[in-house]
Amino acid sequence: MLLTLPAFAAVTVQTGMTPGQFVESLVGRGATVSNVTWDVGGQWDRFGSYTNASTVFGATLADSGVLISTGSAEQLAQTQNGSTRASTGIYNDAGAYPDALIEAGFTAVLTNINSSSSKQDPAWIAFDIYPQSDRITIDYAMASDEYPEVQNSSAKSDVFAFFVNGTNYAVLANGRPICPKTVNARTNTALYANNCIYTVTTSVVFGVTNISYTQTAGTYSTSSVPPIAYNSEYDGFVFNLRIDTPVIAGASNRVVIYLADEGSTIDADTALIFAADGINSGTDPAVFVTNSAAVPSASFDYQVTVTNASTLPADGVTITNWLPATVTYVTNSAGLSTNAFGQLTGSLGTIAAGSATNFTITVTAPVSGTLVFSNEITTTSVDVDLSNNRATNTIILSG
Repeated sequence: MLLTLPAFAAVTVQTGMTPGQFVESLVGRGATVSNVTWDVGGQWDRFGSYTNASTVFGATLADSGVLISTGSAEQLAQTQNGSTRASTGIYNDAGAYPDALIEAGFTAVLTNINSSSSKQDPAWIAFDIYPQSDRITIDYAMASDEYPEVQNSSAKSDVFAFFVNGTNYAVLANGRPICPKTVNARTNTALYANNCIYTVTTSVVFGVTNISYTQTAGTYSTSSVPPIAYNSEYDGFVFNLRIDTPVIAGASNRVVIYLADEGSTIDADTALIFAADGINSGTDPAVFVTNSAAVPSASFDYQVTVTNASTLPADGVTITNWLPATVTYVTNSAGLSTNAFGQLTGSLGTIAAGSATNFTITVTAPVSGTLVFSNEITTTSVDVDLSNNRATNTIILSG
């Protein structure tokens, strides 16, 4: 049964999801899944779905999605109340993932960050994904109540990993795992979004400088110093993270999402927040057409826009344009050439993920008649939606 939890910060969180519901919400276009397993130590509120996040986070977080936490998922919806910890319970269920290689990989992550393999409150979900292309992307954010104290030199950190076919891809450019210890106000600051009020104390002991961060009491306030930007209990966020990983197209690829508290500091929780349909495979270029005002017997521009709203690039994009037989072709801005069939055709190259390209075709209109312009695109990448690869524009002239 789904339990709707109070949305103090205008974010609505639901817990009590089944594994299948969680993964169905997580996996988007170009992939199917099966063989879903998970373990949350009997604490089902550690997984959940959320909606209405834009009212708190604006465009920095997808408006809806799913999350997994070392504590309760409801913490995302709790109001920021200063120094109170987000943890709603300490589960102490120090289990292990059933695959020894994955467990060894997660132990390596723990040791890399904390110099110890000790862990508590582990939670993981695993599934087989069958992608259409040879890459998948995973869009997510990290939220933690370990800030700001995790920045202290002696502090330990919650950790997580995204294993795809046994390799952890949740790493920074330098190869270190992404976690509160490696992304904060001191380290990788460009990625970090602070959400708490704290004091900084510097001391020198035997010639060694120690910097200590301590959260102070306070409530949500955008005018505080530093400002608390988001009315959520988590004290720090890392937004707009994306994993782009190779996979075997059309075959089973095992994905394991695994996170845990460090063994001795289990009173502050960390969550991974995934956009709805946040795991994708394949690309999706689309074509749109518009035109300037067409005047009989005069030249006018016909604009073509090709977009790629997917999370992977569209390679080898080509376009073919069918011009009406009654117009006189003048020029185009994309370097297209006319083939033996009177069509304009050519290459648009690679269209990056989330981007677009456009060009114009200039023609001279006839005295009167109906003009039908058609465009069709193709890509050498796996295209998950062919329905938007063709566009037609009709212009009626009266002369």
